[in-house]
Formats: sequence, structure tokens, C-alpha cells
Amino acid sequence: MKIKYFLKKNKKIFTNRSFYVRIIRYSHEGGIKLIYVTGDMHGEFSRFKNKNIKKQLEENDTLIICGDFGFIWEDSRHERSIIEKIGELNYNVAFVDGCHENFDLLQQFEVIEWNGGKAHHISGNLVHLMRGQVYTIEDKKIFAFGGGHSQIMSTVKTLTGGRRSIRLMKKS
Repeated sequence: MKIKYFLKKNKKIFTNRSFYVRIIRYSHEGGIKLIYVTGDMHGEFSRFKNKNIKKQLEENDTLIICGDFGFIWEDSRHERSIIEKIGELNYNVAFVDGCHENFDLLQQFEVIEWNGGKAHHISGNLVHLMRGQVYTIEDKKIFAFGGGHSQIMSTVKTLTGGRRSIRLMKKS
């Protein structure tokens, strides 16, 4: 897919139909700092493999995913392998939960102090930003609140008696 670049003032957005990244640039002692913001990954690891995205993200940068991270869902071996790969990236990946997350699994991860707020440590450089927390990322304050209503999740909870399980939703 062809990547289009849109430049507006000090903000750059690149897109490839289903993946948007906004880069927020600002001056800082020692040079320019960048914060990368996107959302709705929905468990698609291929989005991390995009050459143009990988070229922009440098060591110790932070990619913030605003909801629907989607990689913590059924706790399968394959899913754990992908989570480990994301945690091994040379940049930080921090996500706020959306309405398409397995909250029961998220709550099982260790709570740590991360950039001034509480977060779930998922793997390596991968953290879940907990709701209601304030983080300092690249000297900017970030308030985390997430979620929303999902009709799919309401249906799953109804079908499973309150448990969240994707297994009922898979094709046989």
C-alpha cells in the first residue's frame, strides 16, 4: 500500500487506509522530541512492520495507542509470542484500553510505576496505561482514559454469562 504524507504545521500524519500515526513535534533542550499517537490496532501485528513507520520510530521513542490495542485477547501461545515481539521493539509501546480488550486478562499483569503513573507491565517495552493516570512522556503530561461501549462485547458477555471470551465468536 502506498503511504501518503500529510504535513500541517508541526504535525505530520501518515496513513495507509487503516493505520494512522500522528507525530507531535516540539522543541526541547537537546533537539526535537517526538510523540507518536495512533489507535485501533485490533491485534494486527503487520502494522508494526510497515517500513515507513519503522523508519520514523527511533530507540526510546514512544508510540501511544489510543484504544483497541487488541493483542491481549485470548491468551494463546501465538498471542503471547506476538506480545513478546512487541515488547522487544527498540521503542516504547504504551496503550490505553479501548472497548475491544480482554479486561480480565489485562488485570492479571503486574502494576508498575511508569513515567509518573501506574501501568500494567505487559512485556519488555510494552505497557498498558491505566485509566485515570497521568504520565509524563517526553516532558508532556498525558492523561489516560479509555474505553467506550461495544455492542460486540455486550453480546459476548451476554452469551458467556459475563465472561469475556472470543472463542464463541470464532468461525469453526
